[in-house]
Amino acid sequence: MATLTFFFATIQAKVEALGLAPELETLVHQQLVPAIYLERVAARGTRAERRHELHRRSRELSAPLRQPDSPLQHLDAERRREIETVAAECGDLFQRNSSCVEGRNGQLALHHHGKHRLSNRKLDVLTAVHNYFIRRPDGTTAAERGTQAGPFAAELRQVGLDAELLRLGYNGP
Repeated sequence: MATLTFFFATIQAKVEALGLAPELETLVHQQLVPAIYLERVAARGTRAERRHELHRRSRELSAPLRQPDSPLQHLDAERRREIETVAAECGDLFQRNSSCVEGRNGQLALHHHGKHRLSNRKLDVLTAVHNYFIRRPDGTTAAERGTQAGPFAAELRQVGLDAELLRLGYNGP
C-alpha cells in the first residue's frame, strides 16, 4: 500500500509542478502517463499477443491527445516535449519503484543468471544465509522480522549449533 501511495503522490507532485490547466492536468493523469506506461510494459512483454494488445491500448489512450482539438496540441512544441518528458518519468517510476519488492527473488535471479541452475543444496544455503545471517541496518534478520521470535532457535540449541552460529555472527533472538 505504501508503494502505491508513494507512486501516486510522486506523480501528482511531478504533474502539479508543470503548472498545467486543470483540463490538461487531467489528460496527463488519465491518458498520457497510462499510455506511456503501457508502451514500456509492451516493450518488455514476452508474448506477442499480449504485446500487441498493450500497444493497441496505448494507442487508444494517446490518439485523442494527438488530435488538433486536444488541449495538448494547442501548446508550443517545447512545452509539449516538457510535459511528455515528465509523463515518461512518471510512467517509468512505477516500474522502477515496484522493482524494490523483488528482494530475494532478484538476488536469486542474479545467481541463476550466472549459473543457469542452482543445486538444491546451494539454494538451501543461500536461503539460510539470507534468512539468518544478513542483517539490515536496524540489526534484524529476515527470520527475526518474519516471526519476531527467531525461528528454529530452540532446535538449534538442542542440536548444539547455537554456539557455532554465534561464532559466525548470528546473535539469535
